Amino acid sequence: MRSIKYSMNIVLVDDDKDDQMIFKKALQDLQTDAALQVFSDGCEVLGHLEACEKLPDILFLDLNMPKVGGLDVLKKIRNSTHLKSLTVAIYSTSAAEKDVEDTFLAGANVYIAKPTSMDKLREALSRVLSMNAQFLDSGLNKDTFLLSL
Repeated sequence: MRSIKYSMNIVLVDDDKDDQMIFKKALQDLQTDAALQVFSDGCEVLGHLEACEKLPDILFLDLNMPKVGGLDVLKKIRNSTHLKSLTVAIYSTSAAEKDVEDTFLAGANVYIAKPTSMDKLREALSRVLSMNAQFLDSGLNKDTFLLSL
């Protein structure tokens, strides 16, 4: 597991309180200098992001949420002049090919099927947070889109 040496602003959007807690714990275990903001629904995070002067470094976005789902949030982000450069990591219990394909086409930077163990989650977070923007911009393809553990 890589050590994250720089400060990051991270946003997690997930309606499941247990998943939020597990994500926070995994992030703390990595001993990063990361600030984490958590939102429970798409409407809430869209309002927050539109009001931000400085966008977060990365947004982890669950797909299956009430009100506004993750795919709709992603599409709104990519259609917004203010938000379209935001790095979006889909973070979902679904590993269905249709969800992967839909989010890839909608402009997500990476897709993570929620890992089943804390070790795998820490590994996934470490890998995603260590990627730099240049890799995400220039290296995006179907093979690097789905983060396999």
